[in-house]
Amino acid sequence: MIWGRSTAVVLIVAAAALLAPVLEPWPIEVRRIEPDGREYLCAPGFARLELPDRATLRVGAFLEDLAYAAAAAEERGAPVLVAAIALLSILPGLWGRGLRCGMRRLLLVFALGAPITVGLLYASCFLEGRRLVLGPEASGYVLANLHAHSDRSTGLLPPADLVRWHWSRGFRAMSVTDKNLAEPGMEAAAAARVLDGGRPPEPPILVLPGEEYQGDAHVVLLGARETYAPDRYSLAQALDEVRRGGGAAILAHPWYGIRMPHPLERMLETNVDAVEVVNRAVQGGMQTLNAVERAKKALVGALDYKHGPHVTAATLFPERAATSLAGVVEALRERRTRVLFAVPGGAMASTSYDTQPLWLNGARAGLRSLLETPRSRRVVWIGWIAVIAALWTVGTRQRANPGRRGLWRTIFFACALLELLLLAPLSWQVRGVMGTIPVRALLAAGALVAVPLLASAHNLACAEE
Repeated sequence: MIWGRSTAVVLIVAAAALLAPVLEPWPIEVRRIEPDGREYLCAPGFARLELPDRATLRVGAFLEDLAYAAAAAEERGAPVLVAAIALLSILPGLWGRGLRCGMRRLLLVFALGAPITVGLLYASCFLEGRRLVLGPEASGYVLANLHAHSDRSTGLLPPADLVRWHWSRGFRAMSVTDKNLAEPGMEAAAAARVLDGGRPPEPPILVLPGEEYQGDAHVVLLGARETYAPDRYSLAQALDEVRRGGGAAILAHPWYGIRMPHPLERMLETNVDAVEVVNRAVQGGMQTLNAVERAKKALVGALDYKHGPHVTAATLFPERAATSLAGVVEALRERRTRVLFAVPGGAMASTSYDTQPLWLNGARAGLRSLLETPRSRRVVWIGWIAVIAALWTVGTRQRANPGRRGLWRTIFFACALLELLLLAPLSWQVRGVMGTIPVRALLAAGALVAVPLLASAHNLACAEE
């Protein structure tokens, strides 16, 4: 009976995967926002979006595609996507035996869901994704991203890897801006000097020290060489200090993260030099653009990078300005920046104050990203799913000693709770406080605990009731 159910699951998944249409690359427009706030469609000669070749057939293709889809789903859609994957993976072997209790099954999904989610997002950082490429009409400009997070706050990559990520995708200026922490930005600036096999990178990349001040407002402090935490500096003090040191202040994603008494209009009256009008896959909308134009502030497009392979937004700086902190600051204050952005569907999700894209949009983006893979590559997925289902089926057909069911149940609950405790720091909120545990160490610890967790789940499923 178990074999029949598992076979049915595999056949259903195979049919769905093969019958799903092979989606052409999503219609993607590259758009540009000029210093006056006007938006234009970019001609290919100015900027284009390059897509990776994902048709290669190899054994690890399924895992790569899952990581790619998780990155497309972002934080909001990824948990939904991964929960479905986890359920699909464990149900064929476990539904017919001892794990009929919903609480135990739910605990297993939660315990394994955290490392799967973060593992996929971490792996996605090393895949090739969509990237912006400048054409001959944009001669004299370079790509810059002045907002990125390392594994010291809410990102997944160490500072040195963040620099490599940006350099390999064509950025020629960037800044690591962890939350209320300046040290990673200084570490990244030092790493950039010996990036390419112990040699200076060619072409060079300008890495500026920085920090994201998160108190009454979210402000990128460009050029910060010491931490201006809100428990020691007020917002006004932090802005004055960074400007006194030759840096600049960029108001981050003003449509969320800012609460009274610091609305956008009030923030634009302070010493901020620029405003993010695009952040990842969100464009601030005309309300933000009009307010920034009235205040005569520079426009910035930021990735706010934490994970993933995609480049969806960037700031264009004059090439001569992007050679030093002083040049970047001068370009911001003289409003000589432009913004590029591109997302699937041709238009970004515009938003206004205190509204955010729905999680459903993220889940849908992840699913579409998964299905845009050619049919020939999906055959590899079916092979993987069939092997997993077959192994679970063979294993659960064997009877375990029911006298030891209590022991396996104890091991199961102990390992599940331990895994949840180990992986709690992967939560953005918890890591924002702890901020020092490397993601690689947490993933390794979670993987070690997952082995006895799965073993005890298997033996519970095999035990006779």
